[in-house]
Amino acid sequence: MLLPTSPTRQKLSDVFGFPVPMAFTELFEILYAINSDKQSVDELFTTVFDYDLAAGDIRYQQTPPELFPFISTGVDGEHYGYVIHVPDIQPSDYPVASLCPMDRGGVGFTGETTREAVENILSFRLRYNSVEDIPSEFWRFCEAYGIHPDVEKATRRYTPEGNHRLVLPTVPQGWRYFPTTDGIGVLAPRDAFSSVDHSPDGLETAEMHSQAVAALRAGYPGTALYYLREAYWWEWTGDPAFVREICWQLIATYQALRRPLLMLEVERRISEFYTEHGEVG
Repeated sequence: MLLPTSPTRQKLSDVFGFPVPMAFTELFEILYAINSDKQSVDELFTTVFDYDLAAGDIRYQQTPPELFPFISTGVDGEHYGYVIHVPDIQPSDYPVASLCPMDRGGVGFTGETTREAVENILSFRLRYNSVEDIPSEFWRFCEAYGIHPDVEKATRRYTPEGNHRLVLPTVPQGWRYFPTTDGIGVLAPRDAFSSVDHSPDGLETAEMHSQAVAALRAGYPGTALYYLREAYWWEWTGDPAFVREICWQLIATYQALRRPLLMLEVERRISEFYTEHGEVG
């Protein structure tokens, strides 16, 4: 990954392909500051995290558009990223989640903020490595970033039953949030949803698609996005022509919600995975 010579927020946003939060910029400011051995910053990141930096090219077919990767574990395609429902509104921070393409469980909670997520990830490293195997750069980074990894914190992202916690966004006043099977959910203004209860239970994917088309025509893009998310999640390995149609409807829905960065991601998904000849890429 070609990182900038100075870690400004704008330069990092350009490299990673999404508006990075300030806490992410601060993370890189620390890495640049402690890089006394003058190794490449992406190598230093790997030294500290035992994972690699990543960007949008790590996405899989089932990676939700709202999940913006920045870490690859190098195992089973698992990747971590920010969950950003409205990329064009840049808050100070976002929740972080992970996705393992080999599983069918959707995204899993990693942290409510960048710092919490980083602390949880590094705590996970401590859990499976002896202290003697942890490099000095790990501790220098933690001290400078103001976090305190601990073996006990490695499980904070799981429920007592061992399942991933839900990734729940902050819901602005006048907005609504509906969870979806892929773990991302739909966040939109209240008037973007119809008054009908949202549920995929008992619906075939073709019916979900029909519900979405009708909702978008009626002026309810939030409801349309809900059913399209569900249809895509259950259908992405199915008929490529139908999946491509779901994707085109997603683009129209994101346009109605004024989310151009998510539109671009779905366009990339079509060109990379679903050709016009109906073949899965």
